[in-house]
Amino acid sequence: MMEKVKDSPHLERCCRQRISWLEATPVVRSAAMSSAPPGYVIPRSWFTTRIVDFDLWLICGGRIEWSDARGETRMLSRGAMILLKPGDDFELRVVGSEPYTNAFVHFDLLNARGRTLPHRQVALPPTVGHVQDTHYFEAVMRRIMFLQYRLHNPESASHDAQIRKLSGHLLKGLLYDYHFSQRADGNIPQAGLEMHHRQKADAALSWIYLHPGTRISAAELAEKFGYSQRHFRRIFREAHGKTPGQALVEARIDHAKKLLSGSALNVTEVAASLNYENVFYFSRQFGRIVGMSPLKYRRQM
Repeated sequence: MMEKVKDSPHLERCCRQRISWLEATPVVRSAAMSSAPPGYVIPRSWFTTRIVDFDLWLICGGRIEWSDARGETRMLSRGAMILLKPGDDFELRVVGSEPYTNAFVHFDLLNARGRTLPHRQVALPPTVGHVQDTHYFEAVMRRIMFLQYRLHNPESASHDAQIRKLSGHLLKGLLYDYHFSQRADGNIPQAGLEMHHRQKADAALSWIYLHPGTRISAAELAEKFGYSQRHFRRIFREAHGKTPGQALVEARIDHAKKLLSGSALNVTEVAASLNYENVFYFSRQFGRIVGMSPLKYRRQM
């Protein structure tokens, strides 16, 4: 088990300036399923000593009673999500007659320079919430588990970098979906959007982050998911706080940052891999979003 390191004064100063997780890059460490019988208790000591990174849980079956150090208690069942971080002080008790099962993903969050962000420095989505499409979340988490399994397969060693990138993209899509589906109380999905439209908007955002190099316009994306451009723009913006066009650009730049920091491709090749016809336009767009040129970003990395 990893040892906890005492916070330094420098770290304390840094952590006062919290940044949104939306500005970070997730890196999957492990993913699996777990289960527990009725009556089983996960004590506070387990959470305070065993959680050394971020941990995303999706309850797939059974019911648990969740309680925190302030005495707040909630009953959670299938579709509930828990986002843990080091230092969380909870207790979970399996209730009812059915066994409890959950899918989980351990991960780190990296800043623009590829450095692991301390958990106190990151503004996260709500700790406890509920997802609208449990089947979708479960399927994606199982896909992440499968990719982690492939990392331990010697025959896949030459593709490890691509597998890790894909796992990170899948996880970021899930975190986006979870983040934007929660209100301030962390439990109730956004109002004013029908379930069918919400699921379509969520699926579109995940598709965008899984296909950052695909040449597709906002109008073509709307048609792909069965909407007029105007209608799709409205429901997408209501669900995710941005337009489809903005999401397409952000996904390309997010992938460009990974290529600049983790590959030998030059700036022109990175732009070409993301289907930019003009490297100068790519550089301007990159600078507008990241705050520096692609070359400066690579040097800093």
